[in-house]
Amino acid sequence: MPNKFLFLKKIFYAALLIAVLFDVCFSFKQYSRFPLDGDMAGGVVPANDVKKILADPLGISVLLKKEVYPNPNRFFAHWSVYKYFRTMPTFLQNFTSPIDSVYLSCTIAKIITQVLLIFLLAYCASIYPNTKGKDTLLAAALITPLFQTEGYNRVIGIIDWSAAYTFFYAVPLIFTILFFLPFYNTYFLNKKNSFNIFTYLLLILLAIFISLNGPLIPGVAILVCPITLIYYWHTLYKKTEENGVIKKMYISASAIPKPLLFYFSLLSFLSLYSLYLGSFNSLNSSFNLPIYERYIRLAQGVKNLFTEGPAFPLIILMILLNVGIIIWKYNKEPDFSKVISIPKCFVVFSILYILLLPLGGTRMYRPYIIRFDTIMPVTLGAFFLFSVTALFLLKKITGFYKLIYFAITFAFLFHYMDEDNSLFHNNIKEKAALEIIAKSPEKIVEIPSDVTVLSWVKITDYTQSDLNATLIQCWGITKEKKLYYQK
Repeated sequence: MPNKFLFLKKIFYAALLIAVLFDVCFSFKQYSRFPLDGDMAGGVVPANDVKKILADPLGISVLLKKEVYPNPNRFFAHWSVYKYFRTMPTFLQNFTSPIDSVYLSCTIAKIITQVLLIFLLAYCASIYPNTKGKDTLLAAALITPLFQTEGYNRVIGIIDWSAAYTFFYAVPLIFTILFFLPFYNTYFLNKKNSFNIFTYLLLILLAIFISLNGPLIPGVAILVCPITLIYYWHTLYKKTEENGVIKKMYISASAIPKPLLFYFSLLSFLSLYSLYLGSFNSLNSSFNLPIYERYIRLAQGVKNLFTEGPAFPLIILMILLNVGIIIWKYNKEPDFSKVISIPKCFVVFSILYILLLPLGGTRMYRPYIIRFDTIMPVTLGAFFLFSVTALFLLKKITGFYKLIYFAITFAFLFHYMDEDNSLFHNNIKEKAALEIIAKSPEKIVEIPSDVTVLSWVKITDYTQSDLNATLIQCWGITKEKKLYYQK
């Protein structure tokens, strides 16, 4: 009987691995069908405003001269887009055609980002060291269906339809998790302190990299880091038996673990500097509103997230079910306090993060402030919270009730898999238009009017295709620069 049970467990975990791999492969196919976005040429050629960003990584011209230009605090996001799409298509042309190399580059960037985020979240959710590998696989199976390529992408999407914007939103989240991971392992999971000289140097580089990257990370950092330090200080303050308030405050501050104090303070400072640079972002002034109106719009945006489809409500309901069962049935377990502290932190972080969003300005294309892209840290937090609580219950529940809970969880995840079972996007016409441009003997080429090429809208004036044409030539699709237009 034990051997049979062990065999069934192996079958179960093999099935989980196959399911995760199948979902990832299907996502790869979905990503391969997306057209090129309209901001790619500006980032890769690059456009003049991006040249300014790339020439001033630390925003010194803002600091010293108060210059105003687009995205002065997002150097590493722009640099990543520039470097990746300047090198990857060229490398892939050793194996495929110039046109296919561009789309394959986009697909690879998206799928690697998705896999890394799934693995990191699953790794963090598997909090039991004795079963770390198996728990990581189970957590990955719980998280993977929630990554929506089509389906609910515009509500809980993590990987943007735009390859360029994936570098601004999802990719920085990978490095943010990597920054916090050593502290999570050491101070939350109470693992052996693994800090060494390599870790110290890497953390400094990561702090610089994530603070001057996408638009989301500085806001995350100035919430997580100070709140964590204040929590540690307050806990130590209550335990200090010294007399005198000032002395107790000093002793408590001195007792905060030095790596935590230094690196969280460093990231907080760099993030505040990044937010300062962001206040000189020329894009913020194009559609700004009074602060009270921003919060009115934010309230409508939050309402939209919960009323336009069941994507968010279902996740929240499943988390509430998990937390409710844990509090009701397993509050005497030794790891109860650790697990239940995660939803508490998530609620505090989510509320504060959402309330800070209107302070970042407004955009014409994001009238309600909050959207699938600006709320990504909360969305990823919800994925993590669901997986860690579900993993806890799957380990604790036994007998018939485990079958019931497993069935509920499977039905929940199947809904997201079914919703994302789509190949809606298609780039066949765009590829055909690129072929027309490549093969045409003309220097100004007419392309079909039912497709866009490296643009959000149709290009009726061929002079507006200048930047795109430069990129197409840079990728080796054309041997000389060819402008194009549509009627």
